[in-house]
Amino acid sequence: MGYRHRRAAAPTQAHLRPLPPAGHAHYQKENFNSARKNFEEAVKLNLRNHSDHYQLGNIYLSQKRFAKSARSYQIARDLRFSSGVFHFKLASVYFNLHNYLGRISTGMVLGGKLGEVSGELYLIDAVPGKKDTFHVAGPGSAVYHVAMAQKLGIDVFEIQFLEANVWLSAHYFDKADAIYVLKRKVRRRIPLCSGHSGHKRLSVRTTSRTTSVTSRRRLRLLPVFTRRPSAMLSPMWRSGISSEATVRTTSRF
Repeated sequence: MGYRHRRAAAPTQAHLRPLPPAGHAHYQKENFNSARKNFEEAVKLNLRNHSDHYQLGNIYLSQKRFAKSARSYQIARDLRFSSGVFHFKLASVYFNLHNYLGRISTGMVLGGKLGEVSGELYLIDAVPGKKDTFHVAGPGSAVYHVAMAQKLGIDVFEIQFLEANVWLSAHYFDKADAIYVLKRKVRRRIPLCSGHSGHKRLSVRTTSRTTSVTSRRRLRLLPVFTRRPSAMLSPMWRSGISSEATVRTTSRF
């Protein structure tokens, strides 16, 4: 399959060390170009510092440079960096690179269950007629890192939203509907149109309350499902998931 079969290590105290002062200050002030230059120099001086590679990935994510972000995050992962927030971010990066499920293959996992992560494999569905054999996705996919983020304790609306959008974009409509109906129980009414520019107001009805959203920024965090899951996402919704929305969400942790 081309994947390295190893388990991600749990975060250590080294992951929490202070960032380089100049780069950190620039990042907090959203001076991303200056922060990027600082951390690019930092990783050249110490290729094995996982925290600097991780922070460089964060900067690229903020700039929507998804391919570069993926490379930096992957280096951090190869250096044994792991946390729920990290996997959430990496999932959103792969989503924007359209690596929803990556390269699907088959694998045998004794006692495996659908939807779980086993080592470097995410179990998508069972292969008919073959016991303990599954169609699987590896760590080069959004779905793998969504599952890892949830396994490591990320249980917020945005991660479920991202998971559903992964299945929707990969044309696994039943899996997208299952999340929509069973996990969130959210229904929304939107006008049928080909674009989004003329519709700033959205009514959202949940099981507990009805709210109205007028902000474009808030709009990006809402579910995109209608009763017909084949209604696909626009590029605006896709970018909102991975950059602004993900950075805002993960900054709470």
